Amino acid sequence: MDLVSGHLAKRDLAQLCLVCKHAWQLVAPFMWDTPSLRTVSQLQLLSRSVGVALPLAVDDCKCYGDLLFSLDLSGVADRWDTVDYDTLAPIFRYCPRLQELNMSGCQKLTDAQFEQLFTYNAPLCSSLVSVDFSDTYFLASSVSRVVELLPGVIGLKLNVTTTDDNVLVAISQSMPDLERLEIERCGVSDIGIQALDEGCPDLVYLHTEMCGGITDTALVQQINDREEQEEFDMATYIACHRAFYGDYDSDDGYDDYSDYEGYDSDFYEFNYDKDDPDYYEKIERDCRRYY
Repeated sequence: MDLVSGHLAKRDLAQLCLVCKHAWQLVAPFMWDTPSLRTVSQLQLLSRSVGVALPLAVDDCKCYGDLLFSLDLSGVADRWDTVDYDTLAPIFRYCPRLQELNMSGCQKLTDAQFEQLFTYNAPLCSSLVSVDFSDTYFLASSVSRVVELLPGVIGLKLNVTTTDDNVLVAISQSMPDLERLEIERCGVSDIGIQALDEGCPDLVYLHTEMCGGITDTALVQQINDREEQEEFDMATYIACHRAFYGDYDSDDGYDDYSDYEGYDSDFYEFNYDKDDPDYYEKIERDCRRYY
């Protein structure tokens, strides 16, 4: 069924569910693992449905929420003014096995409500491995308290948020397995980067575009500490920052501007298009010209 489901539309899977009870048990998990939410009414329907008991046994799942694997709420971002805490609370409560959560653009919740969604739902917090809080305006203190509840996250996006050094310190102390972090346009500095360097040894991708408080020195230290990692990609790690790209120095790696040989350290001069499917490939290609 795993092979077949990937090639069928949701409506076709729905038809399979009607064939017999056994077919429903096989297909239901694929119908519910990644719900498509494009309207507020669809989100409200999901909210009312996740706590409903399954009519037939599906492994050890008891309600529809147990079947959810990934939830992308950004599809209703332009209507977040109509989405409140009461709509989201059941989803967080009845989806304890959710692994991917995108709350990008969620701007109506208060800081207290944002924290409560996670504080009162420990099973979900333990299950999450990928989280996106981009384009939200929760206080940095609230973001810090939430990330402290997400120990298993390996991918985190905090682009265009109030994220500061305190948030990065909380991440370094709470997410030891973190591998990918995006903090575009955030008020962070070398202090936060240093905390990540010490507390997140598996970090192999860091997106710091337009974080003016971060200096080249902090990123250089990260590079020197991580370039021996098998999955570490230096080009993609630092290419999104306005960072300096010096020549490799055999004595102590990429150290300081004494290695600088005339190339402009402002990498934006290349004007890369993020919509280009070869965006990262082009960055990596040009970066390596200066290594």
